[in-house]
Amino acid sequence: MNKIEFHQEAKELVVKYREDYVKDIIFHSRNKAIIDKDEIVLKKHVLFAIDKIYANKEKKWKDEMLNIIGGIFLGTGLQGFINELGIPEIRIPLLIIYVIMLIIGAICVSVVITSSRRRI
Repeated sequence: MNKIEFHQEAKELVVKYREDYVKDIIFHSRNKAIIDKDEIVLKKHVLFAIDKIYANKEKKWKDEMLNIIGGIFLGTGLQGFINELGIPEIRIPLLIIYVIMLIIGAICVSVVITSSRRRI
């Protein structure tokens, strides 16, 4: 198998991310040890920190998806609602669909906003 070397900039980037990851693990491990009132950082604290880091990444991904979906529903619902009010013959079923889309979009976006406020 051929051994492929890393470019210097690529190596530096890997080292930077490794250092940041280690700093995060140390930070969260120490915090968990303090919360548990332990005198030293134990293996369970490190495992907790690793789980927390991965959970935060997954949460961010879910928040991004909810934001995108909420934005789509809000934009489509608002545009359709305004268009329906602008025509002389209002179609009630379409108006109801647009209002439902607005509500779904608002719920999605507000869930992300409130969950991000709780994390601060």
